[in-house]
Amino acid sequence: MTIDEAWLRERADELKASLLFLTRLRYGSPATQSGAALAPAVWAFPIAGVIVGSIGALVYRLAERMGLPNWPAAALALAATMAVTGCLHEDGLADTVDGFGGGSSRESKLDIMRDSRIGAYGVCALVLSILLRASALASLSESALVVPALIGPCRGAHSHAGVYALHPAGARRRVVGRGRPACGRAHRAGRRTGGSHTGVLPRAARRA
Repeated sequence: MTIDEAWLRERADELKASLLFLTRLRYGSPATQSGAALAPAVWAFPIAGVIVGSIGALVYRLAERMGLPNWPAAALALAATMAVTGCLHEDGLADTVDGFGGGSSRESKLDIMRDSRIGAYGVCALVLSILLRASALASLSESALVVPALIGPCRGAHSHAGVYALHPAGARRRVVGRGRPACGRAHRAGRRTGGSHTGVLPRAARRA
């Protein structure tokens, strides 16, 4: 039984699209991507999540080998995952909390979420999120548990991002520059109403 080479190329292109869309990892030249073009790549989103989580787990193991305590090792592991994703999920969390914390109507919530500035609600949410995740990793009694603890959430978070790519407004999404995403206002609003995990765009990309 042979596998069609064209089929393999299509799957490789879809994996590349998922990495360009969800992370700062890239190979080859960046390409413009619409929501329709990303839809077939949704199957690869969990793979991108596994890659992100594996990088975090590797950093944790290296820090552990260097003799660092659990807390610094956990902090470095989280920093690695945030660097790889361009703080994709952290940015979405801050926007969502700012919107629901400061908005009184659906329109005002979405207006706040579209604003590139971060408010007090968003700052508090980010601090609490990072502290909770770092403390959870540092509290694991067995270091071997850190690997699935990092890979599992990243895989699940990226699988939810499929709703983002499939949203009708996703045609306004594109990948530009060094693999950093930018998108239209309607697309960003659609992600927040369509996904269960808050993960959107790096703030710098919004000004692109």
